[in-house]
Amino acid sequence: MFGLIPWKREHRPSVLSQVDPFRLINEEFENLFSKVFGPSPMAGLSGWWNSNRGWGVNVTEKDNEVIVRAELPGFDAKEIDVNLTNNLLSIEAKQGQGEGPEQGNREVRHFRRDLTLPSGLDGEKVEASYRNGVLEIRVPRTPQTQGRKVEVKS
Repeated sequence: MFGLIPWKREHRPSVLSQVDPFRLINEEFENLFSKVFGPSPMAGLSGWWNSNRGWGVNVTEKDNEVIVRAELPGFDAKEIDVNLTNNLLSIEAKQGQGEGPEQGNREVRHFRRDLTLPSGLDGEKVEASYRNGVLEIRVPRTPQTQGRKVEVKS
């Protein structure tokens, strides 16, 4: 009898929305290779993939500047290097020195990303700030390349 009464259910996110598609592709390749050829040559990449997952880079273009935001959790501002050469922006962060008698067994974390930015940027006025694990780089456009509004006459 209670099966006939329409009950309101809580809306829960579906299981499919919580699945990482890249992890699924990696697992499918591993399964395919292991069935046919034995252990997959890509099996060693799964640890690397999971350690770098979630570190995103976002580029936003505006009329007067380009804003690059990179997620670098756990780094210090002194461990981050940002270089802009022509239109190539390089972001590199390195933490730890590895194994040695004075450090013991220490984990090394390394992040590097190279981005090609659009032309017409003023490389002399680049500003970078690092706060709460997010690196924000603002590169202004030169006055010649900034857009301007053109009036349409009828």
